Amino acid sequence: MITSKIKELMDNNNILFSVIANLDNDQVKMLGHKEKLNHIDLFNTLFGDKNSIKALNDSLEGQLMPSIWGQGEVSCIVCKPVNNILVGLFFHDTREPIEAYRFSKEMNKQIELIWNVKLE
Repeated sequence: MITSKIKELMDNNNILFSVIANLDNDQVKMLGHKEKLNHIDLFNTLFGDKNSIKALNDSLEGQLMPSIWGQGEVSCIVCKPVNNILVGLFFHDTREPIEAYRFSKEMNKQIELIWNVKLE
């Protein structure tokens, strides 16, 4: 159910690739088309391996969510809908900063709703 909801979110918002990382069991699920990103350096930095994911999670401690990362035209919105899950939404972005911020807040809200539905 979560996977299908995230795929729907991706389709409706031009998200090319998503990562769901479970911090409790180190499982990583990838959705979409990583190869459609102009480059994958940002993915490798944030979600490339277990150590990268742990470092990302540690960097989010005490931060307002979502966290927005960018490298060139590739952007990633990192959401933390529950304590043990990180979600990365990767896409090509040409938005102005205020528009990008609003988009990231909306994507974070949608991700949180997906997890809240699961918890009910």
